[in-house]
This record gives sequence, structure tokens and C-alpha cells, in this order.
Amino acid sequence: MTSEDRQETADFSVVIPAAGSGSRIGGTRKQFRKLGRYNPLLHCVRAFAVHPRIADIIVVGPEKDLSEIEFFLSDIANYIRVVAGGSSRQESVFNGLSAEGLLDYVLIHDAVRPFVDDALLGRVMAATVEHGAAAPAIPVYDSVRRGDDDTFGRPIPREGLFRVQTPQGFHKEVIVSAHKKAREDGWEGTDDVSLVSRFGRPVYKVDGSGWNLKITAPDDWEMAEALWSYWEQR
Repeated sequence: MTSEDRQETADFSVVIPAAGSGSRIGGTRKQFRKLGRYNPLLHCVRAFAVHPRIADIIVVGPEKDLSEIEFFLSDIANYIRVVAGGSSRQESVFNGLSAEGLLDYVLIHDAVRPFVDDALLGRVMAATVEHGAAAPAIPVYDSVRRGDDDTFGRPIPREGLFRVQTPQGFHKEVIVSAHKKAREDGWEGTDDVSLVSRFGRPVYKVDGSGWNLKITAPDDWEMAEALWSYWEQR
């Protein structure tokens, strides 16, 4: 499907930072390892490419791998662009946001969250259009405590604590301005919500998904492999 086919309905660009080194797992970068038929990055791109409100996908990859990424994404849609990443996730996202022709709203999604579906996208998109900034999150259910290497410290009340996920959605001007200001100030945030919240701009919370696993550590990869066959059959 081409971007022209979606001109009347599409109002979202997507930026997918995929330039991380995957140092916690080691070996082949986890976004490029095979999970089921494809790698996690390709699973993410395919999920976004079928949504009628998306007609602009920007993948931010390692500079040395750009040609390879362009090759394995070339059969999906003609509105996928690949740009070089930076030395941090934040810099890579900024590089993606600097691409010409962003649509009115932008979703930013981790390349290592392959279990993204239309229901989650719909919730984030609706809240983004209504409020200008939104992100999915799920409550923290486990007990949370401070501690050192060997022993537990004091408990931290878990009421009001949430695990923030992606995709995180923003009006284009909101997120671009937040990134530019962070660069001017030399400030590094943990995610894009933190950059926008830094200015006192509210970011609205929508229900996340327990399926929306972020593959970070070796155990996460094993979990993703165990879940994938069921996910494809849903």
C-alpha cells in the first residue's frame, strides 16, 4: 500500500529507534534477531504499516546497517524511511523527528516491543489527538523495595506506580520542541514522556498491555520466544 492510498485518513508518523547495541543480551542486536518468521523490528513495522492512520514510518538504525534495513523493509510499504541513529536513544529519536514531512501526530515506539496491536494503538492515538500527549502504562503489582547488592531496604508504596510503555504519542510540535529544548540544555531523559513532562506539559495515561513486552535481558528474549507462537495465532 502506498502513502497516496491513505491521504484522507492518515495523520500519524511513526518513529522507531532501532540503533541500540543490545549490550544486556550480547551477540546479534536483539532488534535484528529472528523471532518467529521475522525479527522484532520487522514485526513492529508490519503492525504499524497496516494501520490506516499511519502513512509515514521512520526507522532509525545503526549507520553501518542502513542498507540492510532498507532491503528487508522494502516489500512492506513505500512510505518507510531509514535514517542513521545517534549515540543514545534520545539522539536517535531526535534524528527521526528531524526527517522532513512529519504528519500532525507522532508515535515513538521501541523496536524491541514486537507485541503491539491495533487495540493498543487505538487507545494511544485517540488520547494523543484529544490531549496532545499520551502514553500507555500498566500498574506495578509486585512489591517494590529499595536495596543494595545483598539485602532489601525499605518498601516503596506501589499505589500510583506505573510501568510506562510505548508507543508514546505526541502532537508533532510538542515532541519536536521538547527534544530541541533538551538538546539545548544538555538534558537526557529516560523516555520521550520525560522530555515532554519536563516542561510541565501533562502526558495522559492510557491502559497499556501486559503483552507489550520490552525485550531487554536474556530472560525477556526467552519469554518472547515462548509467547510468539500463541501471539501469531490470536
